[in-house]
Amino acid sequence: MREIKFRWIDKRTGALIPDPTSTVYPDGSVGLEDPCKDLEWITFGGQYTGLKDIKGDEIYEGDNIYVLHTHHKNKDRVFTIVFLDGCFCLKSDL
Repeated sequence: MREIKFRWIDKRTGALIPDPTSTVYPDGSVGLEDPCKDLEWITFGGQYTGLKDIKGDEIYEGDNIYVLHTHHKNKDRVFTIVFLDGCFCLKSDL
């Protein structure tokens, strides 16, 4: 089973908020447990997929990933991680 984690972003700077404590409520909504956070400036930045990239960095919903085609260089693509119908999927702009 994968670890349930979320990423939060400071709307003013675009910076990731380090290690916030998140809660998933029974209705499926997600929020921060720390009432001292200035929630006006915080936005949801995606859910952790349970996967890591080649450097060991966690991959979150909304991240762009570069997929290398092993036999044809001209077929390499960039995908965005999306959550659709209960699954994490790769979305291409093509």
